[in-house]
Amino acid sequence: MGLLEYSFSKLDDANYCLMRYYLRWIERAAHPNPPYFFKGDFFHDITEHFWDRIGSSSEIRRNKKGKIVSKKKYSSAEEFADYAHRQWMHKVIQNKNSKDPKRKVDWERPGQEFLMGKQARDISYHVFDHLIELGKPLYQEIKFDFVIGHRRFKGRIDAIRTIDGKVIIDDFKSGRPWIGQMKISHDPQMSMYNVGLAALCFNDENFAASLGLNGRRQQFKEDPTYLVEEVENRFIMLEAPAYWANVKSKEKIEEVPFIHLTNRKKEHFYEILKMLDGVEKSIKQRIIYPERGRKCDSCVMKKPCEARLEQSSLEPYQIKGQFVFDYSSPIYALPLTKDYAATVYIPTKEGIAASDPNQEMLDFKRSRKSIIQAP
Repeated sequence: MGLLEYSFSKLDDANYCLMRYYLRWIERAAHPNPPYFFKGDFFHDITEHFWDRIGSSSEIRRNKKGKIVSKKKYSSAEEFADYAHRQWMHKVIQNKNSKDPKRKVDWERPGQEFLMGKQARDISYHVFDHLIELGKPLYQEIKFDFVIGHRRFKGRIDAIRTIDGKVIIDDFKSGRPWIGQMKISHDPQMSMYNVGLAALCFNDENFAASLGLNGRRQQFKEDPTYLVEEVENRFIMLEAPAYWANVKSKEKIEEVPFIHLTNRKKEHFYEILKMLDGVEKSIKQRIIYPERGRKCDSCVMKKPCEARLEQSSLEPYQIKGQFVFDYSSPIYALPLTKDYAATVYIPTKEGIAASDPNQEMLDFKRSRKSIIQAP
């Protein structure tokens, strides 16, 4: 048996829904390429290269047609917003001209790409000053790759910083500007960031030294979890500032912060491993079923999952007709246990007596040490 490889996407799907994971990564069922995938990739790109492309006004050069030809693309929020909008439209055109049908975005309605382009401009304008305030990270999009048991974990850490001697891991989120407490406290991707960081420190002494974690390398070797609990994790909500600009309520603004702080413990990693144990066991034993609910409405695997409903009759559950239900079964077909006795209560002059109209059945139950008592 080869190594089972897990990316952040596979982990998220396994944690979200077993059927979603199975359809997407095992069965490889065809599914739409939703706009939010495209949007997420777009914002990851502009935040990854934010510091490479920002410069002073004098560093931004244009040709005679006004097109920017320098490596530096913007120096202010307005210029960053214009750049983001141009990049969005450029990537939309590239996507439409792609020869790979699997890469093409399945826009949900006509003109959606233009509306989202305007939104991307608005988001970029309002988040500019907040990215400046965060400061340039020490590392960006740094890859990790390690094996534990029969599993291989691969991923990228969005950003790593050190602030006052503390190591900070940032995860940039686009999409809705708010996030639930369960995701903040238990998102598996954030846990794997910490494990991946420890793996990088263990394998690279210089990297560990740059984060002030060189003294921990021996402890990583002794600790089977390879997780740095003192690292501080932060969810950076890129759309929060734009949301603030469009609401008037101070209370609503306070409910949607730009930064969510969280921490991870080794128990979080244990939970991930146990979750994967369950997923792998269920797939091996073919115990795979849809988890129908509200979360299905926004699931990328919604259509192939709905198609599974028709297949359920091809592999019927072991029910042999209506006869097995208690309300349809004669008394002799019902289970005989101490807790269940087919008793008939008959009123008499002395009170209520327990009796069975079928004496043979009563004798049989007595032979099975069935206890019949009047209430």
